[in-house]
Amino acid sequence: MRGMAAHEVGWDSSNPRTRTAMVWGASLAVLSCSLVLAGTDRKVRDLGRADLSEVDASAVPYLVAVVATLLIGVALTLQVPNAVGPLFLGLSVSITAAAALDSTASLLLLAQPRRHMAWLLYLSEASFIPWLLLITWILACIPTGDPAGPRWRVWLRVVAVSAGLLLVTRSLLPGHFSAPFNGYRHPWEIHIGPALPVIRYAGGVILSSAPLVAAASLVVRYRRSEGEEKLQLRWVGFGAAVSFALLLVTAVAAAADSMVAVGISAGLALAVLPISTGIAVSRYRLFELDRLLSRTITWTLVTLVVVGTWSAVVLLVSTLLSARLDSPLAASVATLAAAGAAKPVLTAVGTAVDRRFRRRRWDALNVVNRYVQRPTGAPDPGVESVLALALEDPQLTVAYPQPDGGGWTDARGHHQPEPADGYVVERGGGVLAAVSSSATPALLADVCSAALPELEATGLRAVLKLRIEEIAASRERLSSVAVEERLRLERDLHDGAQQRLLAVLFALESAQRRPDDAGRASLAEATELTRTALAELRDLAHGLRPVHLDQGLQAALESLAVGSSVPTRVTVVGVPPEPLPNEALVAYYVVAEALSNTAKHASASHASVEVNYDGTRLRVSVRDDGNGLADPQGSGLRGILDRAEAARGSVNVVAEPGSGTCIELDLPCA
Repeated sequence: MRGMAAHEVGWDSSNPRTRTAMVWGASLAVLSCSLVLAGTDRKVRDLGRADLSEVDASAVPYLVAVVATLLIGVALTLQVPNAVGPLFLGLSVSITAAAALDSTASLLLLAQPRRHMAWLLYLSEASFIPWLLLITWILACIPTGDPAGPRWRVWLRVVAVSAGLLLVTRSLLPGHFSAPFNGYRHPWEIHIGPALPVIRYAGGVILSSAPLVAAASLVVRYRRSEGEEKLQLRWVGFGAAVSFALLLVTAVAAAADSMVAVGISAGLALAVLPISTGIAVSRYRLFELDRLLSRTITWTLVTLVVVGTWSAVVLLVSTLLSARLDSPLAASVATLAAAGAAKPVLTAVGTAVDRRFRRRRWDALNVVNRYVQRPTGAPDPGVESVLALALEDPQLTVAYPQPDGGGWTDARGHHQPEPADGYVVERGGGVLAAVSSSATPALLADVCSAALPELEATGLRAVLKLRIEEIAASRERLSSVAVEERLRLERDLHDGAQQRLLAVLFALESAQRRPDDAGRASLAEATELTRTALAELRDLAHGLRPVHLDQGLQAALESLAVGSSVPTRVTVVGVPPEPLPNEALVAYYVVAEALSNTAKHASASHASVEVNYDGTRLRVSVRDDGNGLADPQGSGLRGILDRAEAARGSVNVVAEPGSGTCIELDLPCA
């Protein structure tokens, strides 16, 4: 939830267009006020009142304050979506507007003295109120854009109300303006007793002490912070302390009627805060503005070098050829030289500036580049460990996508859940990895770009490891199934056919000893036992290979459909020109297992089997309209997958709760 400051200044942090519009608006306002100040100040001097000039030696601190607050305001507004940037912009506009208003009031009242224009003097003398209010807001909201807590939010509202009361009461109290316009009285003075002086005094005390109290909120933030954040806030707090001390000097100078000292100390008080914030930005990456600062410095230096190169070559060629400076030949040679120097200069200057102003990025890229360019045979700590070291994030994780949307895996080839908020690394339109880290998106993108070859290679190795593990697990399961099948056959033979044949043997031996009616009964019993044993042996043989497959895959599948307790329709498209014994057997068992699962677990009313053979691949799908609660990791479906993988095929299971299950088998027929 955004804080009070953001709401009260009307700041929409989610709209980049609004931020850009505020930057342009503030810049144009500062430029317009500066032009008005320059024009009116010159005319004031022409009227012989240089003592009222706003542009003199004491104006230098104000100029520094305007430039510093405007630059910091522009940078923060464009890069950080909170209220601090707009507050700095407002401070820069208020400073130039106050100076322009002072100069305009002096010019108008000197040129055409009129009583009804006293309100200009009132606005001029009240210009310190928005300054104090904006400084207070900045100190209370930096760096997050929100006050340090709910109580500070209430206090800021009290300060805003006090500023409004002070602004109003100053215009209503009886009295004269200060020299040289002490002949003018306050524009809307009224006499209502001691109430107005008391309100004015209370508002003045609250507003005057507001920056000091706001600085105390910085102390609260500082005590809660740790590490680099402490260093960032230390510079801002230092600037706040110096600014408040200069405001006290301003108050003393005003009481002593020393206007030069007032101008200098007030200007310095306004300039110190943005300068200290700028130091925190450049040295300790407050607001993470090092990227903007680095690019600005880099392109400025590159421009100077390129322009200097062009000028030097023009001068050199003109001197050597005794030609004019505007010679087309000199210009052409200089342009070629400048163009050739631009790229290497940009690289060299960019590296040097990054090392100074974007040290964290430079250090991180240095770590990654050393790893990527390590000599053959050097130890490999793993790209994930290197990225964690480079970004100073021990919680960093990297996940790699499996082919065909099969999920995610880590570098060891173990299945991973899908990353919820990871930075997606792409190459050639494909996803290579997803990196989850607390680093800033810009730094993360730069570091991942440098580590791109290693991320790609590690992803390929991870998928290969996963496939090897899956194949090993599949073989182990198939081996277990084969052992279980042999044990079942042994048990069935021992408990069924073997016992029947032993009974036949005993019956025949008994008949040999008794050639009477009892012997004939023994022969009849032996005959029946032999039939039973043959039937059991046929069943066992049918379990090893269904006899219906001798009539073709379609006949075998139709026999399964007839035997299923769920009404099933079989559709076959494309008949193989010759039998496919291995593929047909795999398809038969997959359909058998699928229909068995449907009957046992799906609560389905209908099922369908569709077979499609296109000459190179055999595709089989089994659908039902059941509950759609099939578990792809269940033993039945796992067995289906193992059979398919053993035949170099694949199985896709789609289960939609309430809509049924679809099992799709794809087998190559090479």
